[in-house]
Amino acid sequence: MRIAAALREAGIGVEVYPEPKRLGTQLGYADRRGHRLAVIAGPHEREQGVVQVKDLADGSTYTMEATAAVARIVALLDR
Repeated sequence: MRIAAALREAGIGVEVYPEPKRLGTQLGYADRRGHRLAVIAGPHEREQGVVQVKDLADGSTYTMEATAAVARIVALLDR
């Protein structure tokens, strides 16, 4: 939720999936809604202090430090 709040502060529209469902279900939902990127911050990522960002258009995945995620996500959206 902190990353979602920080992205909103940066002027990026954010939608948080409301239920703990399988990742594939969540990514499918994001794709159907037309989102360009999905931020994955599960227990494993939180333990390591990282997030994964999946580009829903080309399927590529980026792993990045959670503290740098907002700036990197803004840069990805600007390209």
